Amino acid sequence: WFKDAVLARMAENGLTGLGREHVICTYGGQEGLQLVFNMFAGGRVVSFAPTWSCVLDNIAPYAGCTLDEVALVERDGRLDIDFAQVEAKLPGAALLYVNSPQNPTGKVFSREELSRLNDLCVKHGVHIVSDEAYEDFVFGGAKHVSMLQFPGDHIFAVFTCSKSYAATGFRIGYTVCRNADIIAKLTLGEYTQ
Repeated sequence: WFKDAVLARMAENGLTGLGREHVICTYGGQEGLQLVFNMFAGGRVVSFAPTWSCVLDNIAPYAGCTLDEVALVERDGRLDIDFAQVEAKLPGAALLYVNSPQNPTGKVFSREELSRLNDLCVKHGVHIVSDEAYEDFVFGGAKHVSMLQFPGDHIFAVFTCSKSYAATGFRIGYTVCRNADIIAKLTLGEYTQ
C-alpha cells in the first residue's frame, strides 16, 4: 500500500510510467541516500557547496566516497551554478548529488538548471542522486522540480515523509529510480554497480 501511495503522489506531480518495482521504502531519506552512495562506494561524487552536513560527515565517508564540491556563485542576491566548473569535474565521477530545495542555502534549482545538469550527466555517463526532502518547502513563486521529470534511468530521487508531514520521528522515506533492476539490487543489499 505504501508503494501505491508513493506512486499516486508521483502521478500528482506529473511523474508517470512508474510501478512498484521502481520504488524502495527506506528508513527515512538518509537511508535512501546511503543506499545510493553505497552503490558507488569509493567513487567520486560532485556536489554543490555548501553541501548538507550529513552528506559531508556521514553518508559520503561511510560509503568511502570522495566529495568534489562546486561552489554556488552569488550573483545579484541569488545563487547560481558555475556550469563550466561542473562540467570540468564530471568526467570520471560516479555521482552528482543535487539537493533541491537545498539544505542549507534554501536554493531551489530551476527546471532549466536541472535540465542542463541532467544533459551534462548523460554526456559524461554520471548518475544523479537527487535529494528532494524539502520538495514542499518552496516560497516566493519558486516551484520544486523533481529530477525524475527528465529522461533516463541514471537518476535516483530520494524523498522523506518527515519534512512534508512534520513527522520527524516517523522515519519513513523512499527512493525512486526508473531502472527497476537497480531498485531490486538496493532491496537485496547488492550495492556494487
